[in-house]
Amino acid sequence: MKFLIGFCDYFFYRACCFYKQHPIVYADFAFGASTAVGVTHLFHILSLCVLWSILAKCECNVLYPVVTAILLMIYYDIHVYTVERYNRVAKKYKKEKHRKIKGWGVVIYIIISMLIPFVLCYLFRDEVNLYIPDWLRYFNLSDSRLNL
Repeated sequence: MKFLIGFCDYFFYRACCFYKQHPIVYADFAFGASTAVGVTHLFHILSLCVLWSILAKCECNVLYPVVTAILLMIYYDIHVYTVERYNRVAKKYKKEKHRKIKGWGVVIYIIISMLIPFVLCYLFRDEVNLYIPDWLRYFNLSDSRLNL
């Protein structure tokens, strides 16, 4: 668990460095970086939902992982990944070695995190049974369930 927390801290640090170099994207670099961490966790939660749908052979509501991830992102933005946390992590990684290789590792981690749910849905398209709740059909383009 300590390794995962350390990796998320490093990911937050690298995202903060990116948003500090590109201030047009977000004026508050810590907010943008914590949102980036939350979005990658959204894709992890969605991957777990897809896996649950495959292994348990049951229908899974897409709304639950999305709402959970949004609440997690709000929690990250307010309490966990703040400017104070950035200052602590920046001291830790101030003189890091292999900065470019680790940076590309973070980029590859983001890409893989975003691709895993879609790859799982493509590979197991017959077993995956995700759906959008019926009360959201007014916001959906079709009235049918999301069958992937």
